[in-house]
Amino acid sequence: MKFLKELLMGLDATVSATVIAIILVILVWAVVVLIKHRKDIMTALNQWAKRKQEKDELLKIVYSTKEKVDKYAENRIHDREQSFEIQKQLTDGISELSEKIDAMGRRQVELEEKHRKRIRAEMKDKISQLYRYYHEKQAWNDMEREAFNDLIDEYEDAGGSNSFVHTVVQPESYTWKVVERM
Repeated sequence: MKFLKELLMGLDATVSATVIAIILVILVWAVVVLIKHRKDIMTALNQWAKRKQEKDELLKIVYSTKEKVDKYAENRIHDREQSFEIQKQLTDGISELSEKIDAMGRRQVELEEKHRKRIRAEMKDKISQLYRYYHEKQAWNDMEREAFNDLIDEYEDAGGSNSFVHTVVQPESYTWKVVERM
């Protein structure tokens, strides 16, 4: 403004009146153009405001999406760590169960061996009782012989390999006389 004032003061009065008149004509022309094209100008201003609002909304969406992506990435890291922890717990649990199953298996084998040992002892006792009975008689019938041989077979199936049964009882049983059923 100061520059314009100095410029006008430095000019003579006719030139400055002419310059002022030209400026006034330009201002009037600009006002007339603005009034005449006010709809176009309002439309342009509205479009500019709308584009600015859309740009602001788009920026909000971009920032919101960025926050969601960051949160997702953070959650993913947390989920991965949690998954590793769960996997470790499962692995430890499986190892523990495996050890328990192995221990139960060993215990089962021990129990089965004790059971077979008891059965062998019972069968050995029965074989001994029958041996003493038939040894005195030196005779038996077909049914008794078959039952006796089946008992020896069961004794062997239970893991029996006693030399007394195989070296004394069984060979002697072949020498006993087979008689008719009584």
